[in-house]
Amino acid sequence: MSSTALSEQLTAMAFIDKLRHEQKQIQDHLDLPSRRADIAERIRAYYISNAIEFDDKLIEQGVRQFFAHRLTLETPALNGFDAWLVKWLCRRGASPASVKPANRRRWPLMLLILLSSALTLWATHHYKDAGRVDGVVKNAGTLRDRSFQLNEKMQSITKRLAVLRKSNAEHPNANVGRLLQHAQSRVPASAFRTDLGVDIKITKDNLDLMESQVMALNAQQWRFEADSEQIYIDMKYAGAIIWMRQTLRDIRQDPKNVARIEQSSSLKQRLTLLGQQLERINNEKAYGDAFSTFRDIDDELFGLSL
Repeated sequence: MSSTALSEQLTAMAFIDKLRHEQKQIQDHLDLPSRRADIAERIRAYYISNAIEFDDKLIEQGVRQFFAHRLTLETPALNGFDAWLVKWLCRRGASPASVKPANRRRWPLMLLILLSSALTLWATHHYKDAGRVDGVVKNAGTLRDRSFQLNEKMQSITKRLAVLRKSNAEHPNANVGRLLQHAQSRVPASAFRTDLGVDIKITKDNLDLMESQVMALNAQQWRFEADSEQIYIDMKYAGAIIWMRQTLRDIRQDPKNVARIEQSSSLKQRLTLLGQQLERINNEKAYGDAFSTFRDIDDELFGLSL
């Protein structure tokens, strides 16, 4: 039969249950709506202070990533019971002679409980910190690999834009200029970082700073990937306008074609319509309408469809 009093056993069990309950409260705290709102506000403030363009979708994506990897852990301060227990044990332990005989068996048990609890909390905090560092290191590595890919993509886009600008400069068109300017505005001003977590090792001491840099780089990459689709669309429209205008100039270089146009009112009307349509191309419908008119002109001139 155990020599430990039942009341002492119940006290120990209650204390352990209390620790488990506090751990559950910590986990629940990470998922509270107010916690999510706080993280969103921190991300928004960071983007504003670093002049990074963002929208609500980007903020929500950052919050989801933050909670997916559990990058932070906030441990609660000692409550009244825990603080009292620590003070009581320290006071009783400082003068063993003052301990009454009836309590001599109790304070070693309470000390053991306290040490076990402290060890549990320390281990939890230590491994959570280690896991947080590992998570940021892993994320930084993933972002570095993606940076190399996106930098190549950005170089390809930059070269294509330069070619289109040169072509438009030879025979300027206002709509082409607008499309190219719109595309250029979505291209990052500088290359994506490939040194994150390499030049400066990620540790517990600089974890908050490096975590912020990881979040910022992820936001920049996500923004460019989202913008890339529109960049390619703008370049497609600009290239199509340049090509159709150049083809029409080539057609007018042939006297036979000029004669056909002069003799055909429908060709004149279609050429006028096409000129107007080319100035309005900024979506798929306008692009399709202009290309359809262009094909009709070619078919009437040469009897063939492109």
